[in-house]
Amino acid sequence: MHTNSKSIVRSVLSGCLILCGLQCGRSLADAPQRPNILFIYSDDHSYRTVSCYPGADPWVRTPAIDQ
Repeated sequence: MHTNSKSIVRSVLSGCLILCGLQCGRSLADAPQRPNILFIYSDDHSYRTVSCYPGADPWVRTPAIDQ
């Protein structure tokens, strides 16, 4: 490829990236605000990992679960 052809390809690609970036920014601004929710699922925990049980480890603190 010649130097002039490379600069044209770079210019076209740069323009496409800029347009894509502008379009993504506009669609994010128009989107309704949704709450940020993080759902963590874990498995295979024993009774010792919840502080309300008598045999729980002394370093375990789960006040929300205990309520």
